[in-house]
Amino acid sequence: MNNQEIISEQIIERICKCGWKAYLTGGAVRDLFRGADPSDFDIVTNALPEELRIIFPDKKVKMVGESFLVTLIDDIEVATYRSDRNIGPGRQNCQATACKTIDEDLARRDFTFNALAVCPYSGEVIDPFEGRNDLKEKIVKFVGDPEQRIYEDYLRMIRAARFTCLVEGTLDEPSAAAIRNNAHLISQVAPERIRLDLLKVMKYRKPSIFFKVLHDTGLLQFIIPELEEMFGHTGGEYHAETLEEHSFMAGDGVSPKDPILRLAGYLHDIGKVSSFAFHKDGSFIDHENIGAEMIEKIFQRFRFTIAETERAKGVVALHMRSMDKLTTGKSIRRLLNAFGEHKITWRDWIRIKIADKNANLKTPQTDKKKIKEMCLKIHEAKKSMNGKESLKVVNLALNGNDVMRELGLKPGPTVGKILKALLEAVIDNPEVNSKEMLLEIAKRGSRE
Repeated sequence: MNNQEIISEQIIERICKCGWKAYLTGGAVRDLFRGADPSDFDIVTNALPEELRIIFPDKKVKMVGESFLVTLIDDIEVATYRSDRNIGPGRQNCQATACKTIDEDLARRDFTFNALAVCPYSGEVIDPFEGRNDLKEKIVKFVGDPEQRIYEDYLRMIRAARFTCLVEGTLDEPSAAAIRNNAHLISQVAPERIRLDLLKVMKYRKPSIFFKVLHDTGLLQFIIPELEEMFGHTGGEYHAETLEEHSFMAGDGVSPKDPILRLAGYLHDIGKVSSFAFHKDGSFIDHENIGAEMIEKIFQRFRFTIAETERAKGVVALHMRSMDKLTTGKSIRRLLNAFGEHKITWRDWIRIKIADKNANLKTPQTDKKKIKEMCLKIHEAKKSMNGKESLKVVNLALNGNDVMRELGLKPGPTVGKILKALLEAVIDNPEVNSKEMLLEIAKRGSRE
């Protein structure tokens, strides 16, 4: 039992002892019945905020929200029973008003297994929509009228796909039909809200389920149309699986501890459809560069940070670099420098390469011995670069002023070109990174 759970139960116990009703509800209860570690502890009660101040004179109590029906007690959210009334569709101008019973409060929830309430003090369980049975059967079902639940907040359509992925189950058919009828409305949801759900689902065991539900309900074409185009597309002569099958296996194979890298894993071949259409010969030439530009637009669409966008773009741009060609320290140092230019680490590249390889049904799985040898080669290459992930002009033993002074040059693009050429020389052979040797190379180059 974590600290939040302990505090929540203490709050509920005190409210109940003072003659009021109080329950845990929402995600924490759903997780408890799933046998998972609970989080997001929300408490509902029939006590008003003013009464909660009286009950907890020794606690930090703060009323929040426009209607002030939510109270924070030691940073735990305690909400007075309420029902939501939407002035406009899709979560526009949503207002909360107090209601009298726990059943009324639960009726405003999105899915049946999120409309559960438990009182740890009395042991009472409130389940007006048979959420426990749906959870047992792994069925995701809207509370009440699916169309109305969607109308209240269009993001609930994506949440339906996310929860189907969480429980690794199925979406109730009336709920799925309602989403199909309203899928086009998802374009009215703020991209930042969709991004948060994307990141949450990346932490689940098998996010490919999420993307399949988005496809089956017609949502994917409005969220990531680039991924929708991959469904049923040939993977080419070197693959036994379709493009989306390959992408889903690759993404599922990336660690849930790294949501950005995992999302990049699902999108790493996003450029193949365009490449295939352009070349007309069954090849996917340059799909990695096409895909890098596409993933940049996708990440920008959902307001990911610049750093997250650059990292995902870099992983896609370099995922086709072959391990088999990395036979010399020079070739490995050049690859490490490419990692630096694309804002990724060698570990990012290795993890995507493993996932990509394992997602190919026509070739053997990753050779662990080969991966280990590759990692050792990279460590050796880094040693020759003084432990740096990549080399830059600033790592040279001289600078632009040295070049201008020794070669009699004025500031300008020529100096930059010389420094870049010297950097290439150092990447090829780190031993030349001394001021004297670099100047000699520069002078020799100026004479040629």
